[in-house]
Amino acid sequence: MKASPSVVSIVKTGFMGVTGLGYTVILPILIGAIVDELDLDRSMVGWITFSNIGGLAIGGLSATLLIGKIRLLHLIRLGCVGLIVFDLISGACSTAHSLLLIRFCSGIAGGILYASSLASFSAIQDSIRAFSIYIISYATVSGITLFSLPYFISLYGFQTGFYTLAFMALISLAFSSVILEFESGLKAKDFSTLHSLFKNKYVVLSLLSYFLSQLGGGVMYTYIERIAKEAGQSSEFIGFVLSISAILSDGAAFAVIKIGNRYGQKWPMSIALLLMALSMAALFYSEYAVMFLIGSSLTGAFWSVLIPFFQQMQGRFDLLGRVVTIGTVVNMAGRASGPALAALYLGNSPFENVLYLSIGSLIISFFLLAPIIWKYH
Repeated sequence: MKASPSVVSIVKTGFMGVTGLGYTVILPILIGAIVDELDLDRSMVGWITFSNIGGLAIGGLSATLLIGKIRLLHLIRLGCVGLIVFDLISGACSTAHSLLLIRFCSGIAGGILYASSLASFSAIQDSIRAFSIYIISYATVSGITLFSLPYFISLYGFQTGFYTLAFMALISLAFSSVILEFESGLKAKDFSTLHSLFKNKYVVLSLLSYFLSQLGGGVMYTYIERIAKEAGQSSEFIGFVLSISAILSDGAAFAVIKIGNRYGQKWPMSIALLLMALSMAALFYSEYAVMFLIGSSLTGAFWSVLIPFFQQMQGRFDLLGRVVTIGTVVNMAGRASGPALAALYLGNSPFENVLYLSIGSLIISFFLLAPIIWKYH
């Protein structure tokens, strides 16, 4: 295999992955603004998110099936162009139904871009470093946008969020050729059939655990702005806290790079899952600014620790990158299912009730993961 791609190339590829997930990056600020400005029913917080992230899951699945048949470069450019088109159209939507449709289409494009970008990291020997750099890219973009968007949205409306996403896709399209540095490594890998991979119960358990961890984190992240608003916090303060959370997520991802596999996966993943659930519990007291800050920041930090370890585990099952791309589908399916479940059962109950779903999902995720990491890691 040729020399590993440079850090700059990994950062660019990571940014393309972040662009694919662009909606989820600014989700708390954007979805609240949409619902408020268009005077939509409170359940639309969950349904619009479900539509967009459901599209991401389908796009990720499409990429999984197409990798090896269509070049990654072509898939990535298709995803970028689709995002530019549908994000610009989203800015003109004024009804719930039009947003549901267009955000679903945007999600498909984003899922193709996200899954294709991350699949390339399986060609790298030190994959946990690459996945951690991706998390750093995600957290950095989150920190900048979540801090600044509340001010621009208050001036120019929720459309600002969609135009920001379209601009990110344009940047990704401009340097999409960087993926050529990864493609030859992927082609040189041996791999098992998908059927044989899914006969491995540990592959299935790891993906189920990943699904539930993302469901729990996704529900919390979708509703965190509504929880804080209901508790009396301002939009500007919420954006500030979420940007602080993103900075801590950066720090957590740097820590994963430094620690690497020094302690295996058992202790880092076990501790991160349990402490993430405990941090979410602090959000029940979001009327206290310090508790909202602690709960939001630590939840984001532990989430950033977990994701690179999950992705590294998936990369080891299949070096072609298909379990990683299936993992992106599972990730998005979890993030879509959580808000949909919350929209179904929340009714007129306080928004903080969704935290029970989040915390419960993380606890079940831990018990599904335990047989794998305690036996093999």
